[in-house]
Amino acid sequence: MVASCPEPWHCPTSTGRAGSTTGATGAIGAIASRLGIDWRAARGIGVMARAVGLVGHILEETRDPMATEIWERVDEEASAHLKPKK
Repeated sequence: MVASCPEPWHCPTSTGRAGSTTGATGAIGAIASRLGIDWRAARGIGVMARAVGLVGHILEETRDPMATEIWERVDEEASAHLKPKK
């Protein structure tokens, strides 16, 4: 993020387009910048937000596992072309 940008959500992104969607981490950075929070602390806030999301996904997987089902389906569909046709 450009430090001299007065309103980060209107500033050009790495693609050079103003107003591009940056996602939750980018929004956190923009808000932190607007609040005058040091960029090093803002990076930490973004990392913490991602960590909380990861913990939420892990808890969801332990309560309602779906990884095995997804793995088996992907394996079956990805290797379907190797099985003889009936």
